[in-house]
Amino acid sequence: MLITPQKNEWEVFSTNTQLDFSTLAFVPPSNYSGIVNLTFESFSQTLSGGVAGRVYTSPTSASLFIADAAELPSFVASPAAVTGLEDAASIAFDLGAVLDKTKFTDLGETVNIEVQLASAIQIFKGSAASALVPASVSSGVATYIIPVPVKDWNSALYEGTPLKPLYSLKPGLDVASSGGTSIALADRIKIKATSVDSSGVTSQAVETTLNLNITPVADKPAAPNVLRAATTIDEAKSSCH
Repeated sequence: MLITPQKNEWEVFSTNTQLDFSTLAFVPPSNYSGIVNLTFESFSQTLSGGVAGRVYTSPTSASLFIADAAELPSFVASPAAVTGLEDAASIAFDLGAVLDKTKFTDLGETVNIEVQLASAIQIFKGSAASALVPASVSSGVATYIIPVPVKDWNSALYEGTPLKPLYSLKPGLDVASSGGTSIALADRIKIKATSVDSSGVTSQAVETTLNLNITPVADKPAAPNVLRAATTIDEAKSSCH
């Protein structure tokens, strides 16, 4: 079978086999949606007659509608744990290292990242450390929504030169993932991602969980307060009776 593309036309031909066109498939260009108009024209020829002796049918037209579809987000195979110290001023939170950027090829889409973690741990943005406002807080769990336009991937997730994560975590006082200061849901971060294309079509959601390791740190004790009581007695009364 010979397939010869030329000037938006494809010729499918076999010199010795009757072709079965029921298996013919059309694959649209990447990230294309809309209407594709096709015109079909079949022909037959003999071995002796060749191309000059072909007999053609009348053209038949058909239209294909390629529906919008948002790309399905994908996470890296083994995302690294988020680690830091109790009472730390800042813990790096690299969302860009969790998602597989190579799966996002449509620059017109936006990836909405939903982050769930203990409400005692805040998310901050940028070197100015602007606190994000949770979309909701329930039963000690805060949910944040972070939109990331695919075309602005790096600037939406990183800053500076060299690039460093734009987002960071700030644990509350005495918040740790283990030990005596541990609180519920302080040992993991749940992440859900969906893609939305320019027409508003949303992909299926995908989810993953990151390990969160906030190491307990002993607090520095205050200096002890020692109370001294001075008692003065008369020398003559110092003997015992």
